[in-house]
Amino acid sequence: MSSLIGSQLRMAKNLKKTGNLLAAHSIYKNILLHFPKNRLALMFDQQLTQIRPQKSALPNSQELTLTALLNAGENKSLLATALPLAKLFPNDNFLLIIIARALAGSKDVGSKVGRSAPEPNYAGAYNIIGDALRQNGSFDDAVISYQKALTIKPKVAEVYFNMGCAFQKKDAFNQALACYRQAIGIKSDYAKAHNNIGTVLHRMGAFGDALVSYNKALSANPEYAEAHYNIGNIHTALGESAAAIEHYTQAARIDPDDADIKHTLDAITGVQTAAPPISYVESLFDEYAVNFDQSLQVDLHYEMPIILKNTMLEVQKNASFGAVLDMGCGTGLTGTALRDFCDSIVGVDISKGMLEQAKKKQVYDNLTHANIAQYLDTTPLDFDYFVANDVFNYMGDLKNVFRLIASRSRRKTKIGFSTEHQSEEGFYLQMSGRYSHSKAYIQSLCDEYGYTMIHFSVVNLRRENGKFLTGALYIVEWCK
Repeated sequence: MSSLIGSQLRMAKNLKKTGNLLAAHSIYKNILLHFPKNRLALMFDQQLTQIRPQKSALPNSQELTLTALLNAGENKSLLATALPLAKLFPNDNFLLIIIARALAGSKDVGSKVGRSAPEPNYAGAYNIIGDALRQNGSFDDAVISYQKALTIKPKVAEVYFNMGCAFQKKDAFNQALACYRQAIGIKSDYAKAHNNIGTVLHRMGAFGDALVSYNKALSANPEYAEAHYNIGNIHTALGESAAAIEHYTQAARIDPDDADIKHTLDAITGVQTAAPPISYVESLFDEYAVNFDQSLQVDLHYEMPIILKNTMLEVQKNASFGAVLDMGCGTGLTGTALRDFCDSIVGVDISKGMLEQAKKKQVYDNLTHANIAQYLDTTPLDFDYFVANDVFNYMGDLKNVFRLIASRSRRKTKIGFSTEHQSEEGFYLQMSGRYSHSKAYIQSLCDEYGYTMIHFSVVNLRRENGKFLTGALYIVEWCK
């Protein structure tokens, strides 16, 4: 019996080395089920409890069965068992790992089509893996997996659609359009494919053609909230507020729990709110991450990082900003401008897509994916400077930011930030979905939380609809 335990421990150790943490965890659990005091199994099980992916929703017996099939090399039987379960548990990490490893070990995938015995749905398996890769941001690998699925089973509209989504995430618009059109060629009333063609054409500036595709999506599914929302966005871009409101209202009627739709409808109808939904900001910047720098710097004449840097240098007594936190760092444009004047610089942003682009610039000592308020509330704030360029206009009420920095900062510190400027009191949700702030509002926060305003200037933020947005640049100081 001890040799059997030793063999199982070695198997689990090898699985752990190759990254199959859930399968390894299942083996340790099986050993402990029969030998609850086994020292090595207990130790490794505790380690994996800390680092393994989220627990499978499957019963433990099914985990053990699938693990046993994988370890025995029974890939065909494993896939035949796992794929029906994947339809019931489409986001189960354990199943995705098991299916991926079985596919990698299958040398005869799709080669026995002529046999009378039914084959496991290998095409479906590659589609599942493609979806998992796409959701994790591995878009190139996702495309490869979808292509493998189509090699086995060429006319599956869903796979073409999913591959189009992967290309769209890469901003490879022509390839995305080709995939969506293939999907529609197989399934003419594929509402999601028509809708996504519209979103690509919209991004390419072809508003008229985008509207045609959105309306085809509605013809296929009249209760399609996203298509109504997207049509509203087209009318908003064209300055046709009444038509936009009509479609946003329809979208909100169909999906009343969608916070993003509600925020957009509030903005265009003048309903005032304290902050946008986090999901609205996150999805907005994820969508534009790949081409964000080109759009801002070239198309919109965005120079605020340099303007902020120069202003910070003007108010400094020395040439070092010290330790800096870049709140809402985006793709790292501000970090790039400040880097040479920082002892260290840390970035935080809500958008994973933006952080991926920032990582490539290699200017930050650390990058964190988090809501700014969450970061300020849970992380030791040992910074000389907090900066927020073109960020607070996506936040609305700034009280929490000022309060957290004042209450949790470990040293005398400054905040350098820009806003979209307005002369009225307070802050205001604009039709654009962004917020503008007045100098009086910022001064009131300074008074409430003990800051001194040491710089204020009106600046051009960036171009929008052919003219510059009026912004304001502030530097405020807080003394502990």
